[in-house]
Amino acid sequence: MLRGVLDNHPGAPRDIVQLNAGAAIYVAGLCATLGDGVARAGEILACGEATAKLEQLIEFTGKFTNHA
Repeated sequence: MLRGVLDNHPGAPRDIVQLNAGAAIYVAGLCATLGDGVARAGEILACGEATAKLEQLIEFTGKFTNHA
């Protein structure tokens, strides 16, 4: 489901993520209105920025594997 959302597949899960991310963007003071935050979140999902960030996180955390 997460990959579907990050790959911008339409549906309720994506809508919920977009609304929550938009609210976070707004509360963080990165935009003037809640609507602007939701729009920005949609842009981030649509252009692949969110997927790229997840890939960076996966790569980064893979460096901390336990070699015991």
